[in-house]
Amino acid sequence: MGAVIRARSVMRVSFLILASVVCLAACQGQPASEPGAAADPVGVRIGVVQRWMDEGETVVFLDSRSNTAWVSGTTKIPGAIRVPPDDVASHIESIPREGKIVVYCT
Repeated sequence: MGAVIRARSVMRVSFLILASVVCLAACQGQPASEPGAAADPVGVRIGVVQRWMDEGETVVFLDSRSNTAWVSGTTKIPGAIRVPPDDVASHIESIPREGKIVVYCT
């Protein structure tokens, strides 16, 4: 029974990561690809994010949905940092300076 619950949890997290990566690519208006320079916003494929996590990289998810979208959203990535697009300045200190940052929206 425990293995089934763990498998479902892994599937759910994988789905949430996939959804965030798809949203990231859509928000950037660019095709998903291997990230370039750290300062260049690019789309990223689910496999790349999964590899980062498997390799022990620090991966931080930033939820950049509008307040309306966030409140009405039924899916939220556990541990994601909420940074509304119209209020980035007041949340800048909550964004870690280390690791990979994956921004997602709807």
